[in-house]
Amino acid sequence: MNAVGKLLVILNLVVALGAGGFLVFDYAVRTNWKAGYDKLQVAYDVASKNADTLKDTIKYLNNKQKDEEKARLALENQSKVQKDKYSDEIRKSQKQIDELKLEQGRVQSNLNVAQHNLALQAKEAQLLTLVMKEREGQILGLQEVKARLEQEASAARTERDNVRQRNEGLLARIQQLETEVVKMRTANTITASGAGSVTGKTKINPPSTQVNGRVVEVDAKYPDLVVLSIGSDSGLLRGNTLEVFRTAPKVSFLGYVEIVDLYPRHAVARRVRDDSAAQNRPLLKEGDQVTTSVNANR
Repeated sequence: MNAVGKLLVILNLVVALGAGGFLVFDYAVRTNWKAGYDKLQVAYDVASKNADTLKDTIKYLNNKQKDEEKARLALENQSKVQKDKYSDEIRKSQKQIDELKLEQGRVQSNLNVAQHNLALQAKEAQLLTLVMKEREGQILGLQEVKARLEQEASAARTERDNVRQRNEGLLARIQQLETEVVKMRTANTITASGAGSVTGKTKINPPSTQVNGRVVEVDAKYPDLVVLSIGSDSGLLRGNTLEVFRTAPKVSFLGYVEIVDLYPRHAVARRVRDDSAAQNRPLLKEGDQVTTSVNANR
């Protein structure tokens, strides 16, 4: 019951008391107005007190109603603020829900695409697995072929090295035999002509081009017989003569040598001793230089 209802109840009570008082007064007047008056006075006093009490109650109720109205207004304002706040939050939440639904749709679409791609990749993986197995078999076959070829290549290299060594040994032996044959042939010629002496004047016959070489070997038995580091590849011909000189300890002319036997990269020559000055020149030795003309080197 609100304050207005309570006020109406109190007013009804006051009216009822007033009516009761008038009835009592009427009865007292009819019976005994003095006694009635006293009773009426007492009733009036009681009614006055009740009226004062009623006024205080009404005042209290009015104040309480005002307080309740203020509280109601405050609650309404607070409810409105909260309602507005909750409305904003609801709108934000709804917006977030809508965004989440859109995001969920995009995620679901991406998921469908990913699942499709995954299925394609699974098929590709199966195909790649088959291809890998096939290629592994090919690789194993190629590795076996490679190993066999490497073994054959290693054996071929070993055989090649062995053949090369044999060939080098044979070539060295052939060159040694050729040199010995030339030495023997030339030594026989020198012995027959008087141990390296030449009768009469030897004609100087230099090569047509300027050549330079050195003495690489001197025969121990016949020191006038030498092997040169140049041959027909350098332009030498059998019968050519070369000048011989030495650079250390000082530059000195040693005379001439004549080509008596010829090979592509070396030649056999004998010293020419056809003048008296040649008899006093020192013996030839390894490292002496030979050239077409000493003056051309200056």
